[in-house]
Amino acid sequence: MAGCNTGRNIQKYKGAGASTLQDALENSNVATLDINLISGAVYIGDGGGLSNINASAVAGNLQAVTDNSATTTNKITLTNGVTSLETTGNVLITGNVTAGNFLGDGGTLSNIAASKDFQEVTDLGATSSNKITLTNSVTSLETSGNIELGHASDTTIARSGPGKVTIEGDEIRTGTVPISKGGTGTTSASAAATALGLGTGDSPRFTAIELGNASDTTLARSGPGKITIEGQEIRTGTVPVSKGGTGTTSLNNLITMGTHTTGDFVGTITGGNGITSSGGTTGEDTDHTLSIDTKTNGGLVFENNKLAVNLGASTITGTLAVSDGGTGTTSLNNLITMGTHTTGNFVQTITGGNGISSTGATSGENVAHSLSVDTKANGGLVFENNKLAVKLDAGSITGKLAVSDGGTGYDTYTTGQLLVANGTSSLTKLTPGTSGHFLKSQGAGSALVWASVADIGSATPGELIMGDYLTGGPHTGEDDTTIHVDGTPTNTANTVVVRSLTGDIAVSGLTTTTIQLGHVSDTTLARLSAGVVTIEGQEIRTGTVPIAKGGTGATSLVDLITLGTHTTGNYVASINGGAGITAGGAAEGGTPSVSVDIKQSGGLVFESNKLAVKLDAGSINGTLPIAKGGTGVTSGITALNATNLTSGTVNILRGGTGVTSGITVLNATNLASGTVNILRGGTGVTSGLTALNAANLTSGTVNTLRGGTGISGGYSAGDILYATNSTTLSKLNKGGDGEVLTLASGLPTWAAATGSSGGSYWTEHTNGNDVYYNSGNVGISNAAPTHTLDIGSNVSVIDDGVDKLYIRGNVYSTNDIIALGTIHTDIIKAKDAFIKNTTVVAERPTRQVRLN
Repeated sequence: MAGCNTGRNIQKYKGAGASTLQDALENSNVATLDINLISGAVYIGDGGGLSNINASAVAGNLQAVTDNSATTTNKITLTNGVTSLETTGNVLITGNVTAGNFLGDGGTLSNIAASKDFQEVTDLGATSSNKITLTNSVTSLETSGNIELGHASDTTIARSGPGKVTIEGDEIRTGTVPISKGGTGTTSASAAATALGLGTGDSPRFTAIELGNASDTTLARSGPGKITIEGQEIRTGTVPVSKGGTGTTSLNNLITMGTHTTGDFVGTITGGNGITSSGGTTGEDTDHTLSIDTKTNGGLVFENNKLAVNLGASTITGTLAVSDGGTGTTSLNNLITMGTHTTGNFVQTITGGNGISSTGATSGENVAHSLSVDTKANGGLVFENNKLAVKLDAGSITGKLAVSDGGTGYDTYTTGQLLVANGTSSLTKLTPGTSGHFLKSQGAGSALVWASVADIGSATPGELIMGDYLTGGPHTGEDDTTIHVDGTPTNTANTVVVRSLTGDIAVSGLTTTTIQLGHVSDTTLARLSAGVVTIEGQEIRTGTVPIAKGGTGATSLVDLITLGTHTTGNYVASINGGAGITAGGAAEGGTPSVSVDIKQSGGLVFESNKLAVKLDAGSINGTLPIAKGGTGVTSGITALNATNLTSGTVNILRGGTGVTSGITVLNATNLASGTVNILRGGTGVTSGLTALNAANLTSGTVNTLRGGTGISGGYSAGDILYATNSTTLSKLNKGGDGEVLTLASGLPTWAAATGSSGGSYWTEHTNGNDVYYNSGNVGISNAAPTHTLDIGSNVSVIDDGVDKLYIRGNVYSTNDIIALGTIHTDIIKAKDAFIKNTTVVAERPTRQVRLN
């Protein structure tokens, strides 16, 4: 059978019965005919000897073959030149896989023997997104060309020489960077300051510091201990006179008058005739008081510290005539006639007009007028705290307040209306618009209108643009944007200065608005203007400090101070003689003399250098009237005696009695008031007598007003005089032995001593000198003592001796103990001790506490 070799002969059909394939093949296994299997029948058994099997048939494809068994020990050779093997799952291989080239992801392969070198690998692809780790401990990476980081043209690492690497031509610093390479040449900040010439160790030193501006506020060293701002020296310590200072640390005795001042001043003051001067005539800080030295009751007095003539004095009396500036009378009643004796406008009558009401008569002398505003009830005017005010909610106000007067011009509205300006001086009512509309502005000069939101378009969006020293923008808000500050810890131009890893700031020149020294808010150096530096707003003075800056504006104190211009307080620039005063000329350091210039024989004289009135002087003007104790005439009287007195009454001040009847004998009893002068047998005064001869008082009793007692009849031993009122004395006879003086109804009286008021608490010692307290506590300025001696106020011991306060125990004080002298003690124990000066002396102090 063609295509079939069973290896056995197939016997021919031998009988009528059916034969099996086994029977047929037993005769011969060779057939020239086809064997056709009926549909549904299959070959079963070993088909290994079959040939020319069509594998394209469904029954013979790879799926059908592998359904029988997917395992083979034979080598499978796939010869398709494009894709020989394609799987949707994994390929599990227990042996080796040999190929000319492997393509695809080999990331999960292990134990790979690299048969290709780095050149062959990078020929395939020199780019990787993975991190490459090189572990060679000697040299991990060696290149003959440059290294580009992230960008092909702006971040290239290259070798510029042995041990030198650059980024875009700028050398990368390694190790200790030398000064020539922009470093410090050291490994510490203190050594760097020394190496850079900025000081020694931790003491920085700069050639100059520029504050806020590069050219007008530069701090620099001009010499040992000298600092300047723009060449003007900053003053420190005691500023000498030549530098615009005082040259001293105290203002005491700084200015020498005449040498350091310019302008006139008074060096000494000497009192002339009629002038007294208190204090020394010369001397520093001498308080001079110049006074007119007047005679007692001589007609000159001081009123409010001003010299005046007292015509009512005991020796000068009189009524000053109208022609001399007086009234010409002794009473002011009806003295002035309004309009005749007055000038200027005055109100003669007052009458209330519209809106004004007046109480009292409209005219008349001494009429009390009260003027009031007569307001309409509820008319808008009220009184608040006695002040006229406007009440806008009053019920009877008429009219509408116009816009020009601060009103609206309207008195009715509908709900929702707005008042808007439709001109510079008028308002209009804007009725509410459609619901949901908003108030829209139409620009300057146009009225407001209601508008729909739909009429408003969206604004054009902007973007955030990076300014100086910022990178990363622009930013429109659509995406995230990282913004960086272009900063560096190295001294690099046009970059923001940031601190290094050690916290240092590298700069070659400093230009700053302010410098804070040690504290953020109380020691700030700042530039105020060109060449002017301040500390907390207070300007640092340099050069010659001008007056406007609190200096002298000069380099010498000679003629520096102009009195009056540069000084405050009273001083005498010059003394000029006015009416009745002569004065010497004033000059710098001069000693002018001031004296009263009196008219010759004009009634003023000097008696013992005191100014007095001399009534018999030959050139006195005027005539003393009778009402002032004179005669009123200059002739016709040859001798003034009792015979000449034909009328009138001589008052007591003129040696008379003041009455014309009722006195039979003139004695001290009749002198109820006034003073009997010396010419009339009296003393002329009511006090100050040292030798009044009582023998002259032949009768009567001298009352208390005249220096007497008003008591007659004599006294007994032990009597006491006391006042019962302001003008009367009474006599209290002595009390009994052991009685004490006390008060009864406000008057002194004698009474037996009792134990009340604490008298029995004290006991007299048997030595007759001491007293002591029996029991309990004693309070001084303390009504409730809690200690043996409880003092509620200060204790003052006024004595320069020693041991004035002797305390055997401790001294406990809740406040300070202040001693102006020395405190002597064995041991001082303190929580905190603040001692200005300390001197240790090997000396045991005495046992005493001195309180001065």
